[in-house]
Amino acid sequence: MKISSLLTVASLVWLGSSLFAESRQDNRFTPHIDVLQKALDKKEPDLLLSQMIEQEHRAHLFSLEALLRVYGNKYPEELESFLSSSIKPFEDELGRWVDSKEAVDFAQNIGASQKVISYLQGREENERQAFLRFLDNNHFRGRDASRSPLRKLSEALEEVDWQGKGADRRGFPFT
Repeated sequence: MKISSLLTVASLVWLGSSLFAESRQDNRFTPHIDVLQKALDKKEPDLLLSQMIEQEHRAHLFSLEALLRVYGNKYPEELESFLSSSIKPFEDELGRWVDSKEAVDFAQNIGASQKVISYLQGREENERQAFLRFLDNNHFRGRDASRSPLRKLSEALEEVDWQGKGADRRGFPFT
């Protein structure tokens, strides 16, 4: 009796999950959005910036770029604009600041003159301020963060009428 009951329950669970399951390609985006948004929710700019570097948030932006390139072509009405208007500029601004910060670190490690290090530190501070302004002006953080492009992307992902499992990969040379 116990085995047949377990089999019945297992069959119903399987049947129910296959009947009501939907393809959730948006789950490919969610981990990256969540990590970025968690950092952006930090009130203290220094904490936000250190987390951006220490936890390699640029890699999450690259992942979102790649996903948006693939799915933006498949679902242009819902997703195409996020790449050029939000995610790519975010990665570019973060990249400029990270590159300038790494230039300072490199100069210090090789024993460059104080004049060179001071110059690079000034450039790094300018890029840091530019990045923070970008985040504020584009509503990624600050008092308008409820209008964040990452939150809008999450909402758009929920609206997409995703094709069935595997259908999103048809036509790509790697399948």
